[in-house]
Amino acid sequence: MSVDLSLAVAQDIGFVSSDKPCSRDAQLNDGWTCFRAQGDQYHGTPTGSRLPAGAALGPTRLLLGLELPFDAIDSKGESAGVLPARWPIVIGARFGWAFRGIAPPSDGQEHAFPVGGELTARVKLTASSSFRLDLLAVTGVRLLDAYAKIKVTEDRSVPPSVYQLDNPDKQTLDGYKRMGTGFVGAGLAATFTLAKWSALRFELPVSVFFPSSGVAVTPAMALVVTP
Repeated sequence: MSVDLSLAVAQDIGFVSSDKPCSRDAQLNDGWTCFRAQGDQYHGTPTGSRLPAGAALGPTRLLLGLELPFDAIDSKGESAGVLPARWPIVIGARFGWAFRGIAPPSDGQEHAFPVGGELTARVKLTASSSFRLDLLAVTGVRLLDAYAKIKVTEDRSVPPSVYQLDNPDKQTLDGYKRMGTGFVGAGLAATFTLAKWSALRFELPVSVFFPSSGVAVTPAMALVVTP
């Protein structure tokens, strides 16, 4: 039995929408945090700040992983390398580090720890000597902060927050919708042979996050080797 090692780059893309993403309630209860151009958290009363449904860029991550393909043996008694054709299921584990895209800490909070871990399973749909297509399942723990520019108009019918008396009538905020920390997902993975002991894999899973809810797609590209 051999172990395949992988190094991947993954880009999270979250799907977000909110009627008032930068309101006090949304920032306390819905996973949103909003920051002014000065870098401090927004504490105003917005009006007319609806964010329509759409895609929002999330963290970019590096993933270091290992997989157990049960080292399939072909009819000539030779190892099948990183493309085991006989064994339909491959189990793996990965450690991830988000090197960009994690939101700044909100007031009174510490910086989020930008690491996570996940378990994967791939089920073979089709395979040849140079290509394998799998159904991919993944579950684990990580944070995803989906980023969006949000234009707000200050509601002057209510007194301003005592914590922030200098909000202009209109401004553009940096908004982050936090999803996680748990997630489950499914998608496709395509593996292309580069040499007998190396391959290039492309993945496209869609994940659902909890308890801070959200949905994201995470395209990834990985170099896979069998030592």
